[in-house]
Amino acid sequence: MREVEARRKFRQGGCKSVPSLLGYGQSVQGEQGPVPGGYITYIVWEKVPGQVLTPDVFWSFERSKRDLVRRKFRAAYEEMTSFGWAPGGEDITKIIWDDESADLWITGFGSSFPTDEKWEDCVLAYYGLVNPPASGPSGGCRNLDNWEW
Repeated sequence: MREVEARRKFRQGGCKSVPSLLGYGQSVQGEQGPVPGGYITYIVWEKVPGQVLTPDVFWSFERSKRDLVRRKFRAAYEEMTSFGWAPGGEDITKIIWDDESADLWITGFGSSFPTDEKWEDCVLAYYGLVNPPASGPSGGCRNLDNWEW
């Protein structure tokens, strides 16, 4: 259970960019479960203020606010990966943004993996926080000059 392993590491290290793991459990499903006799895992994490970002919500923000979200996201992502774990399945809906405090949390560790990667701006593209030009990306996401910010 990589998600539990990653969340334990974050909690033990005091990572503030990921909601804290409160508990977890695993049991065998009963006859009424989706997979009778199969295993089911429960993971409970801290409720944090704010809203899950969606493309519509994020792109409705003024440019200055989008830039703030990106700066906060980068700081959160770098803190998170400093603990040796990254989430899998990057998506903007794995970001919780609190407008009132300008705090941000990263969720979605079901496909997490150990990492020692360093920040690259491509991560912004993976999470949908920048858009490629209408003509399509040239040079992959290594050159984000003509992307929508």
